[in-house]
Parts: sequence; C-alpha cells; structure tokens
Amino acid sequence: MKNMTISKKVFLVNSLVAIVLIIAPAIWIQKRANDIEKSTIKKEMIDLQNQLQKSVDKKRQIGLTNAITLSLNKDLATALVD
Repeated sequence: MKNMTISKKVFLVNSLVAIVLIIAPAIWIQKRANDIEKSTIKKEMIDLQNQLQKSVDKKRQIGLTNAITLSLNKDLATALVD
C-alpha cells in the first residue's frame, strides 16, 4: 500500500465499498425471499390440512348417511336374514 498512488488507493477503497454495497443487499434480499417462501409454505400446508380434514369429515358424513339408508332398507334386511 505504501507504493500505491493516491488515485489507486481511492479506486481500491471505492471498489471495496461498491462490492460491499452490492453484496449486502443481495444477502438481505435472499434472506427475505427465504422467509417469505417459508411463510407461504406454512400457510399452504395449514390450508391443505384444513381442506383434507373437511374432505374426511364429508366422506365420514356420507358413509354414515349411506349406512343409515341401508339399515332402513327392509328388502336388504330381509335378504341378509335369509
């Protein structure tokens, strides 16, 4: 550094500052994007779990309704007894 001219020293410092000013926001943007992605995935997972639970509940309700309907069918009851 002692043998460098002032203009070279200023250029070196400016270059280092420019590199830091480019890298720091890039790291921040990447971190922010990862946080947003994790948040979105978590929300989607909760939504899909809720949809799955509703679907299971609906299927259970349909199965129960079908069982009740079949139990009220006298022809079927007679056929099972015979």
